[in-house]
Formats: sequence, structure tokens, C-alpha cells
Amino acid sequence: MKFSILKVAAIVVVIFLLLSLWLLYSMKTAATDNYSRIALRNNSLEAEAAKAYIQTKSLKSKLADVESQRDALVSKISDFEIQIQNMKTAHETAIRDMAAEIDKLKAALIQKERERELYESEKKAEVQNLKIKISKITKRNRQIYGRAAGSADASVRLEPITVTSQNKKIEGRILAINREYGFVIINVGAEDGVVPGDALFVFRKNNILGKVLVEKVDKNVCAAKILFKSLSDSVEKEDLVSN
Repeated sequence: MKFSILKVAAIVVVIFLLLSLWLLYSMKTAATDNYSRIALRNNSLEAEAAKAYIQTKSLKSKLADVESQRDALVSKISDFEIQIQNMKTAHETAIRDMAAEIDKLKAALIQKERERELYESEKKAEVQNLKIKISKITKRNRQIYGRAAGSADASVRLEPITVTSQNKKIEGRILAINREYGFVIINVGAEDGVVPGDALFVFRKNNILGKVLVEKVDKNVCAAKILFKSLSDSVEKEDLVSN
């Protein structure tokens, strides 16, 4: 019985020793792991500190460059301000002269505008008078052509007698068309050598469309009768006219 108690006690002691050894081993392993993690963390922190140091050094260098550039820009700005002030002082008289010249030009422009308005008013009056004269001539011609048509043989068609000015080459273009009364307004007149009775050809892109007969001549425009119906149907504004 005594031997069994000792045996049990020995077993207990052995188990206690084994547990103690296992506990010590576990503690040592945990300590080793902690030490490894701490070492890795320290290494990472040291690397980050080294990187931060390099970045700080680079930033200081860039800051020094920026400050140097800023100082250079400040110096240039100061130089430009001095130059502008010198130029302003040197050219004040020229600026005043230019302002006076601008005022003169503005006054001249206003005068030209007034002259243009007066000219346009005069031209409108001339055009209106011309329209009245053309209307009268057209009515008179219609009466004459009507009487002639009543007394002539209906089977005979006579082409109107035309006269072409030989003194000067006449070239113009159609400004307006009245198909109802059969006449056109052309942008050439007495100043261009046009006279009543001139026969002018109407053409477009080198193709002759027909002929018109000048009946009324003003200073810069004339009215011409369309001689054939085919031309009355085909003539358009901006068609060219020549003798």
C-alpha cells in the first residue's frame, strides 16, 4: 500500500514536470514569435523612416528651387514694372496725340455717315423718279405697240429697229426685272456711254439669252425693253449685259 502511494506521487510529479516543461516551451515559442514580429515591425519602421528622410531631403531641395524661381520672378516683375513706368512716361505725349487723332477720325466718320445717308436718300429719290418715268414710258409704248399691232398684218412680225453704241464698250448686269410690262433695269447709264436705242445682249455663262432695247437712260442706270418672250421667261437678276 505504501508502495502504491509513492508510485502515484511519482507519476503526479512526472506529470507536473511535463506540464511545466510544456508551459515553458509554449512561453518560449510565444516570446520568439513576439520578438520576430517586433523585429519585422522595427525593420519596417526603419525603412519608412529612411524613405521619409529621403523625401524630406528631396522636398527641401525642391523648396529651395521654388524659392529661387520665385525670387527670380519677383525680380523680373520689378524690372517690368520699371520698364512700363518708363514707357508710360515716355509715351504720354504720343498717347495724347493718338487720342486727338482718333477724335478727328471719329468726327470724319460721322461726317461720312451723314454724307452716305444723304447720298442714299438722293439715290432713293432718283430711283423713285426713274420708276415713275419708266411707268409712263411703258404705258406710252404699250399704246403705240397696240395701235401698230391693230394696223399691221398679224402674220408678219417685225423685229424692232435697234441702235448699238459704237463709241464705248458697254458691260453691266441686270438689277431688276418687270415681266408684266416686259422691261429690265440695268446698272449702266449715261456715264457708261449708254444712249436710248442701244441694243444690248443678255447672256449667262457665255450663253446668249436674248436682246433688249434701251428706252430710258439715267446717270448710272437704264431701262431696256425685252424684245422676245423667251428672254422674258428666262432672264434673271445678275445676268450679264453687253453691246
